[in-house]
Amino acid sequence: MSLRLARSGAVALVSVAACSFAPSGEVAPDDDGGVDDGGNRVLVLRDDTAADFAIVGTLADALVIEPWGALAPAAYHVGGLLAFAANDERFGEPDEATWTSVTSGSPAGAGVWTRPLVGDPIGVGLDSGDSWTYWAEGEVWLDAGDTSFLVDADDAGFIEIAPPGGDYTRVVNARLGVGSGSFTAAAAGWFPIRLAAVEGVGGSRFDVQLFVNGSMTPEPLASPRLRARVDHMRGMMLAGWDNSLLQGRPEHTLSQDPLVDADFGAGTPVGVGIGSADFWSLRWAGQFYVTTPGTYRLDVEADDGHRLYVGSYLVSDLLVGSNASRMIDVDLGGGWNDVVLDLNENTGNARARLRVVSGPEPGLDRELPASRLRPLEPRGERLETGADATDRPAADNDPAGGAVSAVAVGGFVGATVTSVDVMVGVNHSRIGDLQIRLVHPGGNEVLLRNNSDAGGSGSRTLRFTTESFDGTPASGAWRLRVTDTVQGNAGTLTDYQLAVHMGGGPEQVARVASYTSLVRDLGADVTAIDALRFAARLPAGAGVAVRLRACDAPEQCATAPWSEPLTEGGGAAPGLPPSRYVQYRVELTSDGERDPELDWLELSYRIPAT
Repeated sequence: MSLRLARSGAVALVSVAACSFAPSGEVAPDDDGGVDDGGNRVLVLRDDTAADFAIVGTLADALVIEPWGALAPAAYHVGGLLAFAANDERFGEPDEATWTSVTSGSPAGAGVWTRPLVGDPIGVGLDSGDSWTYWAEGEVWLDAGDTSFLVDADDAGFIEIAPPGGDYTRVVNARLGVGSGSFTAAAAGWFPIRLAAVEGVGGSRFDVQLFVNGSMTPEPLASPRLRARVDHMRGMMLAGWDNSLLQGRPEHTLSQDPLVDADFGAGTPVGVGIGSADFWSLRWAGQFYVTTPGTYRLDVEADDGHRLYVGSYLVSDLLVGSNASRMIDVDLGGGWNDVVLDLNENTGNARARLRVVSGPEPGLDRELPASRLRPLEPRGERLETGADATDRPAADNDPAGGAVSAVAVGGFVGATVTSVDVMVGVNHSRIGDLQIRLVHPGGNEVLLRNNSDAGGSGSRTLRFTTESFDGTPASGAWRLRVTDTVQGNAGTLTDYQLAVHMGGGPEQVARVASYTSLVRDLGADVTAIDALRFAARLPAGAGVAVRLRACDAPEQCATAPWSEPLTEGGGAAPGLPPSRYVQYRVELTSDGERDPELDWLELSYRIPAT
């Protein structure tokens, strides 16, 4: 495939699985439409396959050509860079390293950069702690003005950034210590970024900190500022936590297995940093493709608990429980549909399965293959987590004070809270004496637990979910306050873990995308350009328009005016003079969440029969 694409970070880094389905079901008509009453032969120019659209010289901006031959807006995983690694050292001195030398050859695995590396990277297929190369790419959100980057590397690494549509420049080189550099953004927005690190022997780290517009307070290069294009990839984002309720810091990898048929037995998942066979949790996040809209029946089962989101809806919530199975009817739109499946493991064996039982699309009654999956965390259910395991005393009968812990959460720009999960560890001789409050970064608070006669004594783990902060910004320090309100006993806050669910924020598909064809030669003596037809899938909030222009010589088309946009798919007259050469431009718009898709396009015209 030779297609000129706008810069977009990681594109085509992992091959798209062979397409095993044909969403359009369309059959191309005969190119010869016969002869009209005036003795003219009617012909049809039709583009309807990936090979048709991916001809050398075509132009695409924030657009993907799907393997089945459709045009659609680019899709983004927001919250990380696509990361890869190799089990060898591909550079020594960073100022002599090139991106080609770093990325040559097949990677050992694929994962996600969500925060600076401290220690060996997880989830990218490395088989030892020594002699490896790690690289990641995508886009970073930069504020207008200067951003300074501080890199602490052991052994070495570098960062490169490009202006949109421009060439990469080296911003930082670092070897066995700290390196720094800055990048100036003319306006706030997404900028292509790529980074690499290499490790020989001993300890490893690649710590990246940002100082924005002269600020003296650094922030890590972490998930709220990152995204990567994933429309050329297949599979699911997989995150793992070393506790049973998706709290604390997760590790990530890319799963290219079907969705979902995972049996871990009494073991542990690989590649997500889980070190124990018990008390862990997983999240599969992405989208799956159906060709036919309608009501589908899903079968979800898990040991121990599960939670399933489809579209923007929580359709099954049995996360805190035991072996569970459930049949669920969901309405799916044609095209890509959001899905998130959480698995809770306590003790014993662990298993998760999600499959389609029935629906209007023939043959789709099984686990979804990787060819129907793409790895992005859906915009309607994004998750940021954190933890603080520092012991903090809760003094006896101190309702105005108490043990206070804070967890910093980086909310995505524009995203708002949909719910908050809290896990609190306490050790107290009378837990009924305790009040527990969660304080929003903005200062509002909610009482999660009032003092009561319940609770017993000793070490306890208490779990809460609140929707009191729904619709508020997520970013900032979330404080937990545990107070003892009764004379006679004291205790300790031993653990505070937080999971903030968010909706909205940065788009998961590009809001505007376009495709411009080559100048096409219709042949000599064209007598009429009759009609344009195209087939498009248009979810709510989306649009597809096609413009054309005509000329008598190929070089003239570059300055010829485009027609008014044609938005009807059924035979609109383009209003072009009879010309030998034509060119078309497809313009797609979306609401940032559901993407339109142009399946095929055809232009009918006439030439003399003899």
